[in-house]
Amino acid sequence: SELILAVEGSGQVVLRTAEVALETAEQEELAGLAGAGRTGWLQVRLGGEERVGQAQRFEPFGWYLLVTEQRRSFYQPVNQISYQSALILVCSLAAALALLIVFIRYITNPMGQVVEAMKQIITAGDLGRRVELEYGDEVGELGHTFNLMTGRIKRQRDELVEANEAVD
Repeated sequence: SELILAVEGSGQVVLRTAEVALETAEQEELAGLAGAGRTGWLQVRLGGEERVGQAQRFEPFGWYLLVTEQRRSFYQPVNQISYQSALILVCSLAAALALLIVFIRYITNPMGQVVEAMKQIITAGDLGRRVELEYGDEVGELGHTFNLMTGRIKRQRDELVEANEAVD
């Protein structure tokens, strides 16, 4: 896929590493590059295909040298790295999202337990229902306080029931 050309100032190709059929516009572009003496990296169309190359003057013969590679071959490693980077990014984002969901459930699950206990107390009137929380944080403190509150309410209710039975 590599093509090396030596071009005279007039744009005439005097040396090449492979047969290449240059279109008129391509020969004119070569003549313009050779005449201007532009050196360094460039992109050029040769033989109907886009190429990337390095241009340099070769003074002993007055030639303009082009060392070129097919554009797709030249940029293939870069495209592959870009694709792999995008794939890694997508996988990392998916893993981060999965961990975030697990972490959110880990944090909100104790609150769900407290809410579920409240619902059972409201619907069944079971003040003996307790919340089992193993965390020592604010949510654990809330669960402990909830258990103390329901225990106290249950004792008060039991005392009222006993007092009413004693009056009857």
